[in-house]
Amino acid sequence: MIIDVFSRKIVGAEVYDNESDIAMAHLVRRVITHLKGVKPKVFHSDNGTPMKGRTLLDFLYSLQIVKTYSRPRVKNDNAQIESLFRTLKYFPSYPYQGFGSIDEEKDWSWSL
Repeated sequence: MIIDVFSRKIVGAEVYDNESDIAMAHLVRRVITHLKGVKPKVFHSDNGTPMKGRTLLDFLYSLQIVKTYSRPRVKNDNAQIESLFRTLKYFPSYPYQGFGSIDEEKDWSWSL
């Protein structure tokens, strides 16, 4: 999920069956296309492996987007997105037993 930190709007989201830098680069490309070429100056993320992958880093570098990361072992460094995820998990229709499949999750998230 990608949010605009200033407006707090979700500008892009996708669900994959596994994490990868390739998938994240695809999502960033899709968001920039959807925003008609408007691109961020800075892309901030956690320290996850997909966010440090070569494909994503090369893509951001080619667009002259600066990449920043959360501080190690600091849970509240991405407060906006963490707050959003917590809100979703406490949403009345959230399945507390989990989703049966990736398609169920996609259907649920896009129905909001």
